[in-house]
Amino acid sequence: MELYRYYLKARDEVEIPDVDVKLLTYVPFKETECGWWIKVDYPRHENKWVSKTGKKRYAYPDKESALTNFIKRTTIWRGIVNRKTRNCDIALNIAKIKQIDLKNKI
Repeated sequence: MELYRYYLKARDEVEIPDVDVKLLTYVPFKETECGWWIKVDYPRHENKWVSKTGKKRYAYPDKESALTNFIKRTTIWRGIVNRKTRNCDIALNIAKIKQIDLKNKI
């Protein structure tokens, strides 16, 4: 029995984006009636419980479900990042206007 989780691997510090989608494979070390226990190494070494029937799970029993979950998570994450980027752009414009106002008062 294996559980799967896809994740985004990216290096932003290079000129040409180095982006890939990687697959993690977990072998449960304990099974209960309702789920499995797996060892997760990142971000901390910890044990994580994964539901057998939960709608949102950390890992999935088949690669197709894991990939579908990755697409959903990444789409949500992209929306959050886009909103934060838009807020930063607005804040920068406000700061530039305030900077001009300060220079005009001097």
